[in-house]
Amino acid sequence: MISVRIRASLLTYQRHYFADRPQSGRAPGLLEFACCRSLERVPLFRRYPEHTKLLELDPPGRALLDTFPKQCRYEIRRAERDGISCTTRVEFADYFAFHTAFCRSKDRPAPSWEFFVAHREHLLITQAVQEREVLGMHAYLVDREASRARLFTSSSLFRQHADSATRALVGRANRYLHYWDMQELAARGLRSYDFGGYAQGTRDPSLAGINEFKDSFGGVLIEESSFVSLPLALSRHALSLTRRVTMQATGKRSA
Repeated sequence: MISVRIRASLLTYQRHYFADRPQSGRAPGLLEFACCRSLERVPLFRRYPEHTKLLELDPPGRALLDTFPKQCRYEIRRAERDGISCTTRVEFADYFAFHTAFCRSKDRPAPSWEFFVAHREHLLITQAVQEREVLGMHAYLVDREASRARLFTSSSLFRQHADSATRALVGRANRYLHYWDMQELAARGLRSYDFGGYAQGTRDPSLAGINEFKDSFGGVLIEESSFVSLPLALSRHALSLTRRVTMQATGKRSA
């Protein structure tokens, strides 16, 4: 199990990853348990169902590639011919800057530096490069005890490129980086590759496209749980109400 201390939205709480289930005796604290195997309710916790895809990393090297669907194999081989190389030699500050730029390109808020630093010792960061240009970066939350690596962030800046050929190249680089990462993680003794979530039943075209990308590698769709202690759930609810009231009051004054 991995444990990190997180400060967000005026709250400081403990988040645990990859536990079987929380212990109800710990519920009085501000606690969150993510990626739990148990699907049962736990007293004094709120359970939120979540899904992800897991791919077993038993086949080494090219044997793993042969397990992928035909189109996926083609794009990975095409990326190899494009001269794309991958490495784990990535400065943490460069990773943070790249992911922040990615979030801005999607017009969504980026996690804080403090959030990433809280997870830093548990992260493996990789990148795909062509002729010194970084085309994509991944970060994995690695739990050696569980022999599992979960995709923490996946970043690319293809939206900055207007031409379709370059955007397609970035897409192939991202796919190839996933494949390279799987081999690297397997070499480090990890056995389960977690795609970092799956939007089961979504009607959002963007999320459906991400699901389709993950499906193209195969793997097994599983259901897990996220458990939030009642004190943390109530604290979050109170903050949400406070923000809503403040926004409404501000809007009335502006009017």
